[in-house]
Amino acid sequence: MKQLAQVPLDQIAPKVGGYNTTGDILRQTTTVELIITNALTVLTIVGGIMFVLYFLMGALQWVSSGGDKGKIEKARNTMTNAAIGLIAITLSYSIAWIVGKVLGLEILKPGEMLRNAITF
Repeated sequence: MKQLAQVPLDQIAPKVGGYNTTGDILRQTTTVELIITNALTVLTIVGGIMFVLYFLMGALQWVSSGGDKGKIEKARNTMTNAAIGLIAITLSYSIAWIVGKVLGLEILKPGEMLRNAITF
């Protein structure tokens, strides 16, 4: 059995980029597509995690407020802002979909958009 370190790099991933004129342009765009898709995915996950953290911070502030009106209001504002952030993340996908349909673009599918831009 060959170990991964013993396999030539050409067999793991094809050569892309550089001065290679025989490279397939559509294959190269999949790298850009993956970068865009992964960036959107990571940003969405980070936004979801931030919602949970801020909501929990607000809840803990509320519980530990001891009945102080100012602390309760601050905790309520923290929880409200966290919920508004989550709604904004959700709405951004809806708005992107609507804009894409109006303009005839596949905004939420960057691969399709890149392929259409390259093939005239």
